[in-house]
Amino acid sequence: GTPDFRWIPNVAKLIFDGCTSLRRVDESIGHLRSLVCLNLRECSSLEQIPDTISRFSCLETLDLHGYSNVSTLPENLGNLTSLKNLILNATNLTGLPESVTLMVNLKLLSLCRCRSLKQLPKLIGRLKSLTEFQISQGEIPSIPESIGLLTNLRKLKIEGCSSLVALPASIRSLENLEDLSIEGCKGIRDIPDFFGGILKLKRLSMGGTDLLKALPSSFFHLRSLERWSFSSIGQQFEWAGGADFSHLSSLTHVDFSPHFVSYSYACRGLHSGLDTFPLLESLDLSRCRDVGSIPKLPLVGIKNG
Repeated sequence: GTPDFRWIPNVAKLIFDGCTSLRRVDESIGHLRSLVCLNLRECSSLEQIPDTISRFSCLETLDLHGYSNVSTLPENLGNLTSLKNLILNATNLTGLPESVTLMVNLKLLSLCRCRSLKQLPKLIGRLKSLTEFQISQGEIPSIPESIGLLTNLRKLKIEGCSSLVALPASIRSLENLEDLSIEGCKGIRDIPDFFGGILKLKRLSMGGTDLLKALPSSFFHLRSLERWSFSSIGQQFEWAGGADFSHLSSLTHVDFSPHFVSYSYACRGLHSGLDTFPLLESLDLSRCRDVGSIPKLPLVGIKNG
């Protein structure tokens, strides 16, 4: 265990990174009212987080990466209203306490490789300061509609969540979003017509969306889009009415390469619109056997191996 923290009341940072034998944190940790950073990364034997951490009025970073022994967090975690970074990667959490939505200063919420995660707080939209939200490999069937209230969000990554079948239309309200990834979300069939509201989007990753049928028309008006990955989509996908890329004038990097030849469907019907990318530097068509002829392009690099 840890020592009695009452003897070091002015500590600002506590770092137990990689202390794999640590089983408990002394309750006296709640006396560290000046604590700004608590790092318990890879403390894989830790049995619980003491409720007294809710007293940390100055805490800005809580890193519980690899905290794999328990499935829940203290209900009063939301009392950490100064928290800016909450890192819960590679944990066995099944959900988050609703009180998390009271963290009004939170900027980063990271839930990568949380394979047991089954739901998100319904009122996650209360986290108005959030600029980066990432979740991967969870079992969540849906994203709360309230996510549309996160108007300061710049980066949204929802990756490898195979149980997810749809995205909320409220994403159209994320007017400051610059980076969106739904890579590996194999259950998504349709994407709501929300691209018209996220016109600042610069990076979009959609690879591995096996059941996706089509893209909404508003996608083709993303004038700020610079990087687009659309590799390894499924057989059902079709470019409805062809592909008009003429408004995607900022694109510099495009990746249509499937991981396997059998996933080359995104390449069909592309050749008619490929010559409309004036800034294109890189185009990856590896294993795209159905693309047909390729027009003359002002490329720095083209790959079609």
